[in-house]
Amino acid sequence: MSEQTLNEQISSLKNVITKLRNDAPSLFENIEDPEAYFEQLVDVEQINCTEGSSCLFQMDETTVLGDFAQAETIETDHISLVYAKVENMNLVLDTWKAGKITFRYCIFENSAIESSEKEIAFIGCVFYGKDADTRNTRLLLTNKNTLTNCAFKNIAFKSNKKNEHALSLSMSKIIRCLFADCKAIGTVLLYLKNSSITDSKFIRCRCDDRNFPISVNKTSVDHCNFFDCETDNNYDYPVSILNADASSKITFCRFERCETKSRCGWGEYILTLDTKNEHNNTFHDCLCRTEIYTR
Repeated sequence: MSEQTLNEQISSLKNVITKLRNDAPSLFENIEDPEAYFEQLVDVEQINCTEGSSCLFQMDETTVLGDFAQAETIETDHISLVYAKVENMNLVLDTWKAGKITFRYCIFENSAIESSEKEIAFIGCVFYGKDADTRNTRLLLTNKNTLTNCAFKNIAFKSNKKNEHALSLSMSKIIRCLFADCKAIGTVLLYLKNSSITDSKFIRCRCDDRNFPISVNKTSVDHCNFFDCETDNNYDYPVSILNADASSKITFCRFERCETKSRCGWGEYILTLDTKNEHNNTFHDCLCRTEIYTR
């Protein structure tokens, strides 16, 4: 490959990355139908690049376009993987050589991601389960991490193990994310600790045989919407859609057409809290015994 050809390919790849960075956040923020947009995203195939042009070195990070294997082996302070699609993988990010890892506009199908040491960021990424899988799609992150403009779709997770959740995040900052048609059986769908989640939507998310699909601990939940979410528990336990423990704060959230069911018949709530630290939350056409319960 001539130097001129290589420079042309690098220039072209820079233009692609610049367009993705500029356009994708606005697409997530302004689209009228986020679920339709999700369907378009999951059909995208991984971009194939020649070895000589797949890495771009920028001032504050090394960017790899569409190549997980290459991104894993590069020693650098900060690596950014852009526009890649991965299927049926278990990614243990603590084995990656980079100190900080950013995923931009990547698609994860039936894949698990875990890390306890790295600082991780997801920007405009999609996580989804395919063919009713009940184990493969999950996140376990216990170090500082951020998720911005991401979508979670069709995740189904079943577990009877204590503290094993589908999406378990600590020290997390979640902004403008979508959770749609996700289901947990015998466990919690989303567990947040020492975190914050803002301007996010939960659509048709449910939990069976457990107290609640979403549980937060020392976490703020602000300006989030919950539509058509359900909890159906066959045991004699109180249930809710959102459970808030240990000084968590719930503000300006909207719950619409949510429903809770419990065999005990009396403990059916939408929002349960340890302390009365909530305000400006609204409930519309929800089926429950009491909307808010403070323990």
